[in-house]
Amino acid sequence: MIRNVNKKIPVICQTAFAFSEDKIKCYRAGCNEYVTKPINNDELMEKISTYLQ
Repeated sequence: MIRNVNKKIPVICQTAFAFSEDKIKCYRAGCNEYVTKPINNDELMEKISTYLQ
């Protein structure tokens, strides 16, 4: 739904599933990035900061 409103808004997928096929599903769904639980704050902030520049 976000992509229908504004295609430029970055979407970060958060999931408990860490398998490569789950990552592929997130990208195919239109996500820009992917993070798994438990959340690594440094990793998440790094991914967010790439879109704030």
